[in-house]
Amino acid sequence: PEMAVQRQVAEVIAAQLTPDGVVVKSLEWALQNNGHIMELTRMRGLGSLFSMLNECTRRVINYNNQHSDFPLSLESIESYTQKFLIYALLWSFTGDAKLSVRNEL
Repeated sequence: PEMAVQRQVAEVIAAQLTPDGVVVKSLEWALQNNGHIMELTRMRGLGSLFSMLNECTRRVINYNNQHSDFPLSLESIESYTQKFLIYALLWSFTGDAKLSVRNEL
């Protein structure tokens, strides 16, 4: 069941990793806006993003393990993953930026 959850989360995220997807567009935007306290690099931003997305997967798996009688449906996993992706993009790419820059993203 854990591999199935990982695949489901990966499918939702993969749709946003295309060259014209939200991940690439957000990263390019964050790299062009200089409101960061620390210099943002592609590697640091993407490393933070993937670390947070791993946490998303762990949370779904933990929930399903703790609620084996009613695990999350595919629709619920998709919805949660999409919302978590937005949260992860915000903090991965602009977490060290001023509030006004985070609001723009």
